[in-house]
Amino acid sequence: MSNTAWYKAHFKNHPWKAHTDTQKRAEAYFAKGQSQKPKVYCSACLDRHFSEVLANDQTKMIQGEIKLEQKLGELTISANLPLSWVDNPQFLSFMDCFILQAKAVTRRSLNGSSVTLQADGWTGINHCHIIAFMLGINGKVYTVDIIDVTNEHKTADHFLKQLQDAYENAEKEMGVHIICIMTDASGEAAKARCMFKNIYPHVIVLDCYAHQANLIVGDYFRTSNDYLIQLTGQACELITWLRSKTILLGLIQTAYADSHKGRTKSVLRAVLTRWTSHFLAFDRLLKLEGTLQLVILKDSMEKPDDRKIVIGTTEAKEKETKMIQLIKNTSFWIGLSRVIHHLRPLAIATSTLQSTSCCLDTVLVTFGFLYMQFNVMKSKGDATQSDIDTCDRVLNSLEKRWGKADQAIFIAATILNPFYPYTIFNTHNLNAHFLSVAGAITLSKQLWKRFFRENAPQELSLEVIYT
Repeated sequence: MSNTAWYKAHFKNHPWKAHTDTQKRAEAYFAKGQSQKPKVYCSACLDRHFSEVLANDQTKMIQGEIKLEQKLGELTISANLPLSWVDNPQFLSFMDCFILQAKAVTRRSLNGSSVTLQADGWTGINHCHIIAFMLGINGKVYTVDIIDVTNEHKTADHFLKQLQDAYENAEKEMGVHIICIMTDASGEAAKARCMFKNIYPHVIVLDCYAHQANLIVGDYFRTSNDYLIQLTGQACELITWLRSKTILLGLIQTAYADSHKGRTKSVLRAVLTRWTSHFLAFDRLLKLEGTLQLVILKDSMEKPDDRKIVIGTTEAKEKETKMIQLIKNTSFWIGLSRVIHHLRPLAIATSTLQSTSCCLDTVLVTFGFLYMQFNVMKSKGDATQSDIDTCDRVLNSLEKRWGKADQAIFIAATILNPFYPYTIFNTHNLNAHFLSVAGAITLSKQLWKRFFRENAPQELSLEVIYT
């Protein structure tokens, strides 16, 4: 046995023996007056000390003196970690190895049991009308109930009763605390939400704002502007014609791939039930403008018997000739680019509002984004009268939908978000009393009393001041 092997089995070197800092590394050795021997610790004593500390911590954890969930929540916020990190297999393995008696922590336990109740209805291909009630928490959805209402009247009173039943069942049977409900934007649902809010004033009642953004798109297309109606109609007609010709789609893909290093793009079709699909379909059509014109030009240079586009019956040839003329029409493409310019911010807003990470402050900031974008479009020097009318129509639709919203909760959520400065609001608006510290405190106290049904604690004012 070597001279050093015997003590390595029973002693551990000082942890700073290999430290990069010279001064700290020196502390791992005896004083200079003595021989330069490293300091060591008895392995058995050290292991016993660690075991005692670990057992003491586990006892405190079981007795509630150490709140593991609270500390992990603070760590999650402080380190800006995703909530899903506590579900990571390596973290769970760490818990099993070193914190044996601790209760497993999940995303749900980090956030408590405050949830959102969602309700949505649809008609299936079997013509049965179904309403689903779900609980949303941390980006996950849990089913509360699914009911078939095919044989029932689709009235606000019936929907209110179903909503109340789902609310009470979820709180009693699932042990959750519902702080918010949200439904689709139908007329019956809107009326039922108003009645629900009167019965449960402490619950936040929301519309589906992704649906509201899509309704703004509907207001954009619902216009008396003949040029816009004609232009979008022509674009839809061209898309339908292109997708009906498989040989033409093949020519388009081949021509696009030849000029884009093998990458291909297909023609998209707008579907009413798919939000943002009109923007995506028109945008894709505009990107294929050059390819379409190239395919048409190449085909026209072929011998009559070898052409692949203008073929078939007399009626079919008339249709094909009409579409070819539209593809060659420069004014059509210029007009389509303006429509896409209008639809792009609406598509961005819809995608943002339908995401699982959408919060109350996201809705207000998104509405502000739309208001700013269409005001800028309206005031540009090259804006036509058609552009101005279109922007006014969208702005009026925004005002209408914001006017129906429970504005206080959106404003409070934005003010209390430390990432948003007060400068995102119009500080020149004399009616925006919440922009002052006193106004923000008053607003927060009012909402506290509304939601918790008690007067706000004094600490709330300090929290608002230092936000």
